Amino acid sequence: SSAAVASRTVCFKLINLPSQKIKTMHCTKAKPIDPPDLSPLSIQQKERYLSIKSSIQHSWNGYYTTVLKSQPYYQKVLGILPSDNLAPLSKKGIRWLHSAATLFDSLDTLYIANLNEEYEDALQIALKLPLPLYPTKTFEYSIRVLGGLLGAYSVSGDNRLLKYSQRVADSLLDGPFRSSPTVLPRMYDVLSPSPNDV
Repeated sequence: SSAAVASRTVCFKLINLPSQKIKTMHCTKAKPIDPPDLSPLSIQQKERYLSIKSSIQHSWNGYYTTVLKSQPYYQKVLGILPSDNLAPLSKKGIRWLHSAATLFDSLDTLYIANLNEEYEDALQIALKLPLPLYPTKTFEYSIRVLGGLLGAYSVSGDNRLLKYSQRVADSLLDGPFRSSPTVLPRMYDVLSPSPNDV
């Protein structure tokens, strides 16, 4: 289709740009969304809203207490990132991306649900994490980590997210994209550290 051809053309143009040009591109400032106004809602709608908010909070608390808060000290010292997912029945973390994927995935949800304290806690943890030491899946890392950061930035307008997402995008461009012999990135590769990570 013409849309597919256009998207490939944009992709190839972006890939052929010098990396310095990509890094100096500017994006539009995101405007934060306002907290929900519950006053026009019926009692039943308010109950649904509070039920959904409570479910989100319950899910986050499970991941936070089981995976993030209980991470052994030696793992932090060695730079081992928290688990990506939580197995709720066994109450164990699952590592498959080695990037604390659920942490990044949760940022926009916590913000939209107006869970401000949980959002700020999650953001503080995310901003302190280094890049993964292990080779990682480029596609999954792009959608879960970079996508999570940009999604949260799009709803919150929080510049800390934009700055961190640039660091993550640079690690993808300078790692799996640059090391690939084709215009497509390697499917599985080590991310390139930024000067702040060295």
